[in-house]
Amino acid sequence: YAVYTDNATLLQEVVDQCAKYRQVLKSNTTESYAGVWDHIIGPQSQDVGLWSTSNGWASMGMARVLAAILKAPESCSPSHFREDAAKNLTSYIQEIIDKEIFTLIKNIL
Repeated sequence: YAVYTDNATLLQEVVDQCAKYRQVLKSNTTESYAGVWDHIIGPQSQDVGLWSTSNGWASMGMARVLAAILKAPESCSPSHFREDAAKNLTSYIQEIIDKEIFTLIKNIL
């Protein structure tokens, strides 16, 4: 919607929301799977267990945001914003993928 309406402020908010999700959901354990995002945080229905599907959805959602930013017109996604957002979103996605793969291999072995 942000790109469709050429709303740079709204697009920035989308990226900020991804960062906030990461801040809240990133597992803070000292276990080897620290860094994978927890399933649900909050006072109702909290589930801090690891759930690979939710990490997959989070990664895919951020990949869609990244694609929208990269394809957005300059008026909605100026180059300085585009570069910072791409760097941050890519690192969040990579962080989840790396931890998920490590956790899956560890559990298999």
